[in-house]
Amino acid sequence: MGSSPDDLRAAALALPEAEEKDHFGAPSFRVNGKIFAQIAVRDGGKALLRLPQGRRELLWEVRPEVFTPSVWGKIISCYVALEGIEPDELAELVRASWAEIAPKKLVAAHPSLPPGG
Repeated sequence: MGSSPDDLRAAALALPEAEEKDHFGAPSFRVNGKIFAQIAVRDGGKALLRLPQGRRELLWEVRPEVFTPSVWGKIISCYVALEGIEPDELAELVRASWAEIAPKKLVAAHPSLPPGG
């Protein structure tokens, strides 16, 4: 069945101190002012996540039809084709992306969420 932008939004906004802000016409989700997820409006049906390096590289290798690299300067992120991923897996990856970007004290204060990495 796949996921939708609404699934991404719900997963992102359920996280501690997460907020939604516009980023060049696309909805972005931030913690402490830093983007951890974004709905890629120009690439309809894709999300952009800031996953830990080892995880994103593994996903690119194992499921290249769903996960592809996005490089913007020094920032390397992971595109996710939403139709290729179930909502539960998307939510888990959004949590991992949040944990990668959130302040370490905030992550430590929420031990039920996964650590970055």
